[in-house]
Amino acid sequence: MTYNIVTTSQYSTSSELYHFGILGMKWGVRRWQNEDGSLKPGAEAHYHKLEKKNAFLELKAGRKDKRAAQLYQRSERSHARYDLGRANRAAHRAARFAKEQGQWEKKASYTTDEMLKARREAVAQRYKYKSDLAKTRADRLSKAVGYNSRALNLALRSDACQARASRYRLRIAQNKRVMAAISTAKMSDLKKEESE
Repeated sequence: MTYNIVTTSQYSTSSELYHFGILGMKWGVRRWQNEDGSLKPGAEAHYHKLEKKNAFLELKAGRKDKRAAQLYQRSERSHARYDLGRANRAAHRAARFAKEQGQWEKKASYTTDEMLKARREAVAQRYKYKSDLAKTRADRLSKAVGYNSRALNLALRSDACQARASRYRLRIAQNKRVMAAISTAKMSDLKKEESE
């Protein structure tokens, strides 16, 4: 490619980059069309080749969409299983510790020996501390916005598949534009032949 850099002049205050294309490239000339707009002999083959390519790209885009949906579902399942499951397990653990705390406090209330009563109250306080920690962790996990690494990885792969499907559809649209130009040129050729 040829790039020319034009520096400051009397009209411009900044450097500008001009691109003049590839050497030998002919602008506006299509391989399947003559200069007068009539079709070359290989135009039909080119048209059918683009039809086949579009069918193949549509199939690939459909597969990528399907794969993206599968990966998204796996991502959501992973998020539910690991992140929300961890929060649920932490909540159950907090409830279990609170129950243990209640049992130890009850045992301490029935005890008459001061030393044993103090020991049981200390055990009850330890379970209360564990229960509070588990509750805090469960709240933090349930309110967390983020995904675990596996769910995030699956979501990113799903997004990549959707982007690839979009790219295929863009190529299909570009091919359809060329096919429309070929068919328009074909119609103009037929009209010229009819008028002669």
